[in-house]
Amino acid sequence: MRVLLHHRPQDIPPGLWCYRIDSSRCLLGGALNDVGRAVSWLLDTLALDGVVLDEIAAADPSPDTPGVLPFLTGERSTGWAGSARAVFADVSASTDASAMARGMLEGIAGSYRRVSDELERAATDVGRIVAAGRVTQELPSWLQILGDYLGTPVIHQTIKRSTCRGNALLMLESLAPDVECSSPEPAGTYTPRDSAQEYYRGVHDRFERLYGAAVEGS
Repeated sequence: MRVLLHHRPQDIPPGLWCYRIDSSRCLLGGALNDVGRAVSWLLDTLALDGVVLDEIAAADPSPDTPGVLPFLTGERSTGWAGSARAVFADVSASTDASAMARGMLEGIAGSYRRVSDELERAATDVGRIVAAGRVTQELPSWLQILGDYLGTPVIHQTIKRSTCRGNALLMLESLAPDVECSSPEPAGTYTPRDSAQEYYRGVHDRFERLYGAAVEGS
């Protein structure tokens, strides 16, 4: 997750990285270990297929969903905790594979929320998020979870090599500023639902408590 800044921030949040582009611009962002890997783990370990997992992502939120820290291979942004591992909380005898998977998908959104919160310290006027990559292609319904969790519209972009396109746009601003750039049509926009906001506030409060105990407290 990253944002282009047309200024150099006075302070770089500790959970993020910052790449200087030129004298006036920089790219500020954070990187997550376990997004595509976490989805693959759900498919392999819980024996779910992609269609079922997308249906799970599209389902209404449930208070019975476990809380999950999705750190299967450690955490990069925001805590840089290489020894962190996944945590499932509030699992009972009635918790099934679908609930475990839903908890993991919400936990991934929680990791993005931690990056987003630090980004907002330097970029306060971000009004939308453009999402691309393998997981968004395979599980488009997960983008509604992300939009609800972040409280920001998420635009689904299906072009390949979106990072390469971003690099090209940055170079064109300097090399050919008068050239009009193409704007690919998005596949859809996932707008935060008012009815889900209270639920995800509670989910994130639990995420932060688990993070404090399992990562910061270790």
